[in-house]
Amino acid sequence: MTDQIGPLYRKLAAICLLGAMIWTAWSFVLSPALTVLSDRSDRIEDMQFQLNRLEAIGARGDSALPKLAAQIRSIASRGQTLNEASESLANANLQSRLNRLVRAKGATLRSIRSVPTTNPEDGLVRLAVAMEVTGELDSIQAVVHAVESSVPYLFVEKLTLSPSRRSGQATTLELEADFELSAYYLNRER
Repeated sequence: MTDQIGPLYRKLAAICLLGAMIWTAWSFVLSPALTVLSDRSDRIEDMQFQLNRLEAIGARGDSALPKLAAQIRSIASRGQTLNEASESLANANLQSRLNRLVRAKGATLRSIRSVPTTNPEDGLVRLAVAMEVTGELDSIQAVVHAVESSVPYLFVEKLTLSPSRRSGQATTLELEADFELSAYYLNRER
């Protein structure tokens, strides 16, 4: 069969077949491999850039630690944090303090519980408490004011109000208030 095709056509067919094989190898093997390598190279460059930025931030952070420690001591010395012997004692005293505060303002404390928190390594421990209070609008407003103006500082992070009818007295409208509060305790062990 190849005897019927002239040498020129055989050379052209061989060149076309070689070109088709080269194109196939390029399209299905080399081009995807080069694309993957290029993408990986770009990701490595991005990660190297991020690493350099984080190293620069870390180098600056070491010089900021003494300033941060001084600020924390200053805050604690002014009485702006809870000053107890341990974190559990600070949490218990915070709950007792809130209970007294709510009763003093004419509201009713229905429940109070600690909320787990994550704390940074800087010596300040965030204590969080969730509490449910019922009372008339004036009582709830007085509780919020007393919480936000107290020292050591207490922070209202979330407050949800909803109306509630007192059982047996249809004329008195009460509010249910769900608070999430936080305070800071200076951990002297760190």
